[in-house]
Amino acid sequence: MTESLPPGLYEDVITERLAGLVTEMRRQSQRVDTDRLDPEESHVVLARFLRPLLIRAFDSISGSAEERLAGQVRLCNRVLKLLGDAAPASELGAGDHVDESGEELLTVCPAGPVDLIPARPEIPLSFGALMVNAKGQPTLAHEIGAELESADRVDLLCSFIKFEGLRLLIDRIKSARDRGVRFRVLTTVYLGATHRKALDELVRLGVEVKISYEWRRTRLHAKAWLLYRNSGLSTAYVGSSNLSKSAFLDGLEWNVRVAARETPDILRSFDAAFSSYWDGPDFEDYDPARDSERLDQALAAAAGGTQSRADVSSWVSVQLSPWPFQQEMLDKLRAEREIHGRRNNLLVAATGTGKTLISAFDYRDLRRRGEADSILFVAHREELLDQAIGAYRLVLRESDFGEKHVGGHRPTRWKHVFASVQSLANLTLAEWPADRFDMIVVDEFHHAAAPTYRRLLDHFRPKYLLGMTATPERADTRDILGRFGGITAVEMRLWDALERGLLAPFHYFGVNDGTDLSGVTWKRGYDESGLDKVYTGNRIRALLIAQEVQRRITDPLRMRALGFCVSVAHAKFMAAEFSRLGLPAQAVTGGDPVEDRDEARRKLAKGEVCTLFTVDLFNEGVDIPEVDTLLFLRPTESATLFLQQLGRGLRLCEGKSCTTVLDFIGPARREFKFEDRFKALTCHSGGVLTRHVADGFPFLPAGCSIQLDHVARSIVLENLKSAVRFRTSHFVEVAKRLAQGGSRVRLREFLDEAGVTLTTFYAKHRSLTAVLTTAGIAGPAPSPLDEHRLSRGLGRLLAADDPDRLAMGRFLCGEIDPGVLSPRESLTLSMLHFDLWGLSGGPSTLAESVSRIRACPNIRREIAEILEIVGEQAGTLTFAMDELVEIPMRIHARYSRDEILAAMGDSTPGAPRTLREGVRFEPVHRADLLFITLRKSAREYSPTTMYRDYAQTSTLFHWQSQSTTSAGSSTGMRYIHHKANGSHVLLFVRESKDDDFDVTRPYVFLGPADYVSHEGERPMNILWRLRTPMPAALLKEALVAAG
Repeated sequence: MTESLPPGLYEDVITERLAGLVTEMRRQSQRVDTDRLDPEESHVVLARFLRPLLIRAFDSISGSAEERLAGQVRLCNRVLKLLGDAAPASELGAGDHVDESGEELLTVCPAGPVDLIPARPEIPLSFGALMVNAKGQPTLAHEIGAELESADRVDLLCSFIKFEGLRLLIDRIKSARDRGVRFRVLTTVYLGATHRKALDELVRLGVEVKISYEWRRTRLHAKAWLLYRNSGLSTAYVGSSNLSKSAFLDGLEWNVRVAARETPDILRSFDAAFSSYWDGPDFEDYDPARDSERLDQALAAAAGGTQSRADVSSWVSVQLSPWPFQQEMLDKLRAEREIHGRRNNLLVAATGTGKTLISAFDYRDLRRRGEADSILFVAHREELLDQAIGAYRLVLRESDFGEKHVGGHRPTRWKHVFASVQSLANLTLAEWPADRFDMIVVDEFHHAAAPTYRRLLDHFRPKYLLGMTATPERADTRDILGRFGGITAVEMRLWDALERGLLAPFHYFGVNDGTDLSGVTWKRGYDESGLDKVYTGNRIRALLIAQEVQRRITDPLRMRALGFCVSVAHAKFMAAEFSRLGLPAQAVTGGDPVEDRDEARRKLAKGEVCTLFTVDLFNEGVDIPEVDTLLFLRPTESATLFLQQLGRGLRLCEGKSCTTVLDFIGPARREFKFEDRFKALTCHSGGVLTRHVADGFPFLPAGCSIQLDHVARSIVLENLKSAVRFRTSHFVEVAKRLAQGGSRVRLREFLDEAGVTLTTFYAKHRSLTAVLTTAGIAGPAPSPLDEHRLSRGLGRLLAADDPDRLAMGRFLCGEIDPGVLSPRESLTLSMLHFDLWGLSGGPSTLAESVSRIRACPNIRREIAEILEIVGEQAGTLTFAMDELVEIPMRIHARYSRDEILAAMGDSTPGAPRTLREGVRFEPVHRADLLFITLRKSAREYSPTTMYRDYAQTSTLFHWQSQSTTSAGSSTGMRYIHHKANGSHVLLFVRESKDDDFDVTRPYVFLGPADYVSHEGERPMNILWRLRTPMPAALLKEALVAAG
């Protein structure tokens, strides 16, 4: 009988026996999926494969106890010798062989009394275990107490800490602190359950305590201990037990004991996550002398669910810092001003997501740089002004900052004014200089079209104008974007708000409705009247929608739903059908009187109707926080429009745990793009998005879910894979259309007409020159071979985000002799040479390179147009290095590995160099170059590789050396003593090897770094301190536990 494998999922290395089985099963038409091992993880996978085989081999040795042990030692040494001979780079030698005595080391202690030997826990330190407070098991309190005696560092992460639980460990904690053991505790005010007495006692014992005071959206429910040991036998406890008596002794608690010897990756991830929490902004140092009153207030508020209105003056000692996503927005604001010279800026973010705090941080930064002092903050309600002045006082740590001009309040100094627009309407503006205020901040800027706002904004000319709004798309905004050059400077991303709990999480269901739209006329989008004919009057589809509501919604009669329709007739039809089916509904459109719209909003909020069907989004009357269900009843291709509609349901509201989204999907025309919608939901596109759809969207913000039924998923996948706009035929058709009448096809107009971004167009070595050549409308090509080769390298110019390379690119398209360039400029030109020609087969001198590029007029024009767009889109501030100024690289700019080696002078057109390793010591500049890829594996989640290199803060970076580097080696010593020896360490970091379109990512140059500390060796785990804080956009990706 032929051996077979049961159906299921496997992760087994294919042996010769398995290979035979696979071949036979495929011959029998069974589906068997295999894949090559990931090179980044294969060493771990193969070692894990060997482990049970080694155990079986060692266990098979027979004889007496002594003979068996001796035989096992001999076999072990034979294996070690084989490994050392076969892999000399591993540096395994005779010193690694097991001593013939067959003993194991148990304790090393300083000379002294025997009672100094630390206690040993009941569970061996090398083994994991599940602890359930069961009969016959040691208690958690006993095991942790025993482990504290041998720990060299202790970290505790705990939702709440009670004194009854702490007192069981007080003596052990004191003993550990007396030995100099660092002890860190992270806790929260969750449920008001923590005892302040317990935290005060911990601080008295010398324990470092940090607290998260946020109780409305507490996200930390973890309970975990990490007990680090210099011997390598670190352990951790992760489970359900807080620091309380019941959890430690008699509660029905489950905790897993993890051992570094068994699962080092888990311990490493614990350490990385804890360090990120510890150094992040969520948790604040606790000092009883300073913070006890604040803690009591927070605990009372968390226990009672209400926030007391404490005087801000008691909080100004708190040092507020922006979250990484907020800092990213601040970085973008600064880039808009300093790179592009745009000082009137619009900030768009959903209500309740912290716009006012961002404006306060922005003002603080401007004031610190001496660019702004006087400020006018304008809002239309006194409540908003009170919130704003409180936020500014907290951020600036000034309890008397600002004066109100509203109601009965009148400023006396008129330097930092928080005013209502109504009170300002009474001022005689002609008496005020136009530049009276350095900065003006206008909240709810969508009101700026009103006469009271226009009067104010037309008169004053501040250095900086910051408008803030949640609804830039409203119908009454008219031309407010005109005050910002038509540009939204900063917009909070959906994911950022969801990850911080600032918006309600969504549960998205994509449902096949069976409606075939492939026959509807397409005119740069579906013909609205054609969609109306398909949907309006379709009672079968309406019934399916109602049935899906019944299936997905807990109580449809209590839902607060918005349904987005294609026409007024469609909205009225759906309202009638829902009402007929027992779901009270009403249609609301922009053509209805304002009073009727307000009444409809009131009825939905009060539950008198459960659904409003609407057509036009730009209607303030349908912006209702209580909305908890969204029905997408028409195809929406615009990502902007989709996000605006989605945002209607994501407002936080009492009693709303999530927002249910029902999106009805049918077969679509090939021109329709599902990609933009799902890119908006997932932050991914291209091949990565396709994989996410196929895999069921495994990576989403906490609490969010996307589910497509099997038909809808097939429709979406087919659409993604056959996207018309990525086909050469589509690009050729667009080019021919633009060239009608003899017009020259320009890149900017081409991208707009083709409906693609610069990044997506150049992703597959495409170029406008190649498209025009295929279309038969390109200019003459004196050297077709050079033109073809150069066109394939144009996409690498998209990373040119520093002014030096942009300027050199423009020089490349000009007529200046490269012989007049300085050495630094020549290195910059060499970087561009490798971008365009690649590493091999190109010109051997810069002069020849420039000459041959300039001999290709089509390429020259395209280079100039690419760099013009790239320069306009630059959104990251870059900084010159204070040292190594001869190297043409700027901190926070992006560079490929080939560009970096060219900038260092290591690689030249005549002698190109490749580098496969992640490290290189460059002797001329005495610089260690560290090339770091955060997500090393091709898989998006890899527990064996993802905790080697990561950011702890914006300035602290954890890096793991090569596996053979020891602290005492010449390389290790150079890392540790680089400052004393006059050498440099330069960090280059990228998120992953490839982007969503499988294009190699460039590295972000983080600049020079200094050694802080290290742990372990072979490999060494080194903590570097960056001299320039990491840009917030990269920091969010580099943090293990990003906020």
